[in-house]
Amino acid sequence: MSADPELDGILAFLRTAERLKSTPRSGWTTSGERESVAAHTWRVSLMAAVLSDRFPGIDLARLLKICLIHDLGEALHGDVPAPQQAPGSGKAALEREDLESVLSPLPARLREELRALWDEYESAETPEARLAKGLDKLETILQHTQGLNPAGFDYRFNLGYGQAYTAAHPILAALRSRLDEATEARAREAAPAPARGAERLALEFLSRVWGPEHDLGAIDELMTEDYVITTGGMVVQGREAFKNWVREFQHRLRDARTTSVEAFASAAGDRVVSRWICSGTNNGILGLPADGRPVSFTGIAIWSVREGRLAECWVERASWELYQGLSQGA
Repeated sequence: MSADPELDGILAFLRTAERLKSTPRSGWTTSGERESVAAHTWRVSLMAAVLSDRFPGIDLARLLKICLIHDLGEALHGDVPAPQQAPGSGKAALEREDLESVLSPLPARLREELRALWDEYESAETPEARLAKGLDKLETILQHTQGLNPAGFDYRFNLGYGQAYTAAHPILAALRSRLDEATEARAREAAPAPARGAERLALEFLSRVWGPEHDLGAIDELMTEDYVITTGGMVVQGREAFKNWVREFQHRLRDARTTSVEAFASAAGDRVVSRWICSGTNNGILGLPADGRPVSFTGIAIWSVREGRLAECWVERASWELYQGLSQGA
């Protein structure tokens, strides 16, 4: 066998990298096995390859290399799941130290190339690095939406995970939108039965009473007779009084529509929360002139649930946001 120190160094490097095949991540596969770092890296790279024609002007070879080495430093001390990463923990610095050890058997030119690609990924200053960051986040979320995860798995953590990176390209954003829907669906499936019932109750209320039909009859079905709502510094008591309040609000905000952004309930199903967006046409809302301008504002509602009906509600509307939008140019 001819002497070739470079090949010997490359083999030593590859033997160390093999550890990633059995280095676990936070995800689980569809067969219920722990996902490995190597499996994650493979699908991030596959995503880059199959989406490459959606990324005009991108150096595909460079993108694939970044995807392949982005978690290489985890071969020595493993992966730290995002929910467990404390701010200022120095994870990146520790991982870079491990990367140096993993790369050490390689020829100098390869060490320098792979180190530079890893640093490029961490700084996310190039289009290829930003795409790799986004694909990394999306693959993680994709795995969590399809894996056979253990009870108590925190699906909704992913709704805010890596947003800055997945918003960096329209294709990544489009994939993110689909995966967020799948994440919310998994979260609902995993919720205890009482919680799912409370969430459905709140969503039905928003859909029927604040949807296109403005079905006030639904209030009799979904609310207790002594229903109470606290909103805008006032307290409205009783179903009939609440119907009158809704009529007045919908008169001052014509074509009012409220869309839930997310809803979640306590395990016991006795509390349910919704973040929502309300839109319509100004017809004198907040006492301002009815100028017919489009209106949109956000808010949050917290309900108590009693005997399968909404019993009490506390609403916070982004009134300052609404007022600013309407008063500009008034």
